[in-house]
Amino acid sequence: MLKCPCQRCSLAKFKSRVDIEGDLMLHGFLSTYTNWYLHGEDLEDTRQAFSLDHQPNVNQSDSSTFIDSSTFNLLADIFPSMKSHPPNIDSDPPNIDSDPPNIKMESDDLHEDPLKEKKAFDELLSDCSQALYEGCQSFSKLTFMLKLYHIKCLSRISGNGMSMIINLLKEAFEHARFPDSFSDMKKTIRKLGLTYLTIHVCPNDCMLYWGEDSSREKCKVCENSRWKASRIKEGDTMEKTKKKKKKKKQQAAKILRYFPLKPRLQRLFMSSKTAQHMRWHAESENKDGKLRHPRDGMS
Repeated sequence: MLKCPCQRCSLAKFKSRVDIEGDLMLHGFLSTYTNWYLHGEDLEDTRQAFSLDHQPNVNQSDSSTFIDSSTFNLLADIFPSMKSHPPNIDSDPPNIDSDPPNIKMESDDLHEDPLKEKKAFDELLSDCSQALYEGCQSFSKLTFMLKLYHIKCLSRISGNGMSMIINLLKEAFEHARFPDSFSDMKKTIRKLGLTYLTIHVCPNDCMLYWGEDSSREKCKVCENSRWKASRIKEGDTMEKTKKKKKKKKQQAAKILRYFPLKPRLQRLFMSSKTAQHMRWHAESENKDGKLRHPRDGMS
């Protein structure tokens, strides 16, 4: 079964070769599908064409535009389907998957919605095309945010600390294109994917509020509350306390951040820099007969 590239199906349906041939004769071929990465064409060709199509036309006198090739290549790996759909087209993009050939992907919510994916791509491409400040040749707006967030993670800086750093940078460099806040920076980076799931946990680590237990209010083992205890001020009655609980969103006493493994492995196969290293054991030859990998064994 292959994805049908006719104008009606728009690569959204799997069909047999015979059915695809009939659809192509009746409805014609999808004109925007120029790189056949869903039908075995090399992703490297797609990535190179992507960079040529989407890099902005830089005017020599326009010092606000900066081409960051490394970040462009990153976007090309994350949004390969945008190769067939330039960011400024008027018509809605067809519902096509962003999976590399021969790799079954379970996409996140962003890639399941083509309109949402296109909007995220346009915004990231815009940030990637803007120099951090007039005449800057080292950082685009997006590249600076990624490097700053990387430092935050390595140094374990708190969210409040990052907010103060960003505010200080904005005061010191008024003309630089810094994010408005740390929250806005996280929203931008979240569009690149590889987010995590937040799961509530019993304060005593007895259980996860997950699956069938996701709606529980108390631990089924120790019966401790799922939520943080609200602070009761002196003089507050029970009615006032209940009203405060209704108005204020309850906070989990303890949370677990789960980083799904599958999307991260899929990203390694999608990236042009790491894909060849992920496939070496299947594609490379064992010329000297030495055992370096289980595939080199007899069984």
